[in-house]
Amino acid sequence: MSDERLRKQISYWLDGSLSEDEMHALEQRLLASADDRQAYLIAARFHAEFSNQAKSQELLDDIHTAEPVRPQPPSPPPISAAWPTSWGGVALATAACLMLSVGWWWTGAGGRLMTNRDPGATHGLPELTKVSLLTSVDPRSTDCRWYVEERSHERASAFQPGDVFRVTAGALSLQYANGTNVVLHSPAAYELVSGSQAKMLVGRLTASVTEAGKGFTVVTPQANVVDLGTEFGVEVGNDGATDVVVFKGEVDLAYRSQTAEARRLRMGEALRLDAGGTAHRIVSIHGKSYSGDSSGKHTRPLLISEVRDNIERDDSMLNYYEIVHEGMREDALSHVDRVAHQYNGVTKDGMPGYLVGADYVKMFNNDKLRSDMHIDVTLSQPARLYVFFDNRLAPPEWLTKEFQDSGDDIGLDNGPFQSNGPAWHNKGPVGVGPGESIDDELSIWFKDVEAPGKVRLGPMGVPATVGSNMYGIAASPLDAVR
Repeated sequence: MSDERLRKQISYWLDGSLSEDEMHALEQRLLASADDRQAYLIAARFHAEFSNQAKSQELLDDIHTAEPVRPQPPSPPPISAAWPTSWGGVALATAACLMLSVGWWWTGAGGRLMTNRDPGATHGLPELTKVSLLTSVDPRSTDCRWYVEERSHERASAFQPGDVFRVTAGALSLQYANGTNVVLHSPAAYELVSGSQAKMLVGRLTASVTEAGKGFTVVTPQANVVDLGTEFGVEVGNDGATDVVVFKGEVDLAYRSQTAEARRLRMGEALRLDAGGTAHRIVSIHGKSYSGDSSGKHTRPLLISEVRDNIERDDSMLNYYEIVHEGMREDALSHVDRVAHQYNGVTKDGMPGYLVGADYVKMFNNDKLRSDMHIDVTLSQPARLYVFFDNRLAPPEWLTKEFQDSGDDIGLDNGPFQSNGPAWHNKGPVGVGPGESIDDELSIWFKDVEAPGKVRLGPMGVPATVGSNMYGIAASPLDAVR
């Protein structure tokens, strides 16, 4: 059973929506594994404020036959008092198993379950008055289910500091009065602190911050993520490990550990702080994981499961590859470090039809100057793998030997962009649709890969130029294009 399944089972149990079979499976897993009980304990630590401690203790006092569970806890990372580290000891893990059996959990006063499938989904929702931190709360997917835990018994009829949003299915959008938008992706728990600060207790969010909201801060167990006018993602695991991904602009990362200095992450960079506070580069992400729109349904499994390179990047180059599931279409963004570069058909006829709906990889454009790199693309099933190569350059030997030139081209509309400094280039507006504002053309090369596995791609070749573009990568199911 995967850790992701355990995480979802715990979240659905808290929501009361876990099926009988899944409830039994969770009970057996917790009883059988000290590691899983420890994972439960860590998760519960971050959500202890959701439960009524007195009621929990009363239940524990009535349990006479339970054998104590005594897992050896790891050395905890530095965590502020906002994440309690003591709330009844490891006996809560045993109690959790018994609570599953008797069907009991204390959710606290004021909990409200919301689902946009319920006719009365808005009943009991606070009136969004001028004193509310939020101006709107909207499901972003048809299966969205969520509720709010209130820690205060006396409050105004509005969303206030201390309210905790728990999303158990789908995605939920929170709109702040200053223009900041936060999308929570299930399963997630998120606490309102103020109009400029929130805590991500567990799960994943995507934030888009306007100039008026600049400085918006997401507090996590490992770091404070301070916006500098950005779009970024944050994910907090059950063990407190924190991922930060920057889609646009910049963020400052202020480590909660006193031994580490703050650092700045820029567009196209991502960092993971593990449970011990150690920083690691995130090599690739799946774009759908952080998409603000979770309503789309895919027609097939993801083809490109992973992208990795051989570059030992220092702290100044924490670049990631973004894998976009079935995302290739007109105006699809092409690079993680270029705000407006996008793929389009060279003419009004559009891009070749066989590319539409392909998985593709948003590359890091500055890698075009590296002469010693290779990239490993992992395919989950037989596929036709495409490489888009800048027509202004001579194709490298690895490309001409292992791939075929299709004879087709794809266009690149560069739009305004920054490269290695604050200056903006190509300040004209970006075009919309095929054949509009095409700045560069790339030839489409392909290779049929008959079995799942890795395919190694080489460097751009010599001499790559500053004005050229890093090659692109896409893939389609082999049986669909033959």
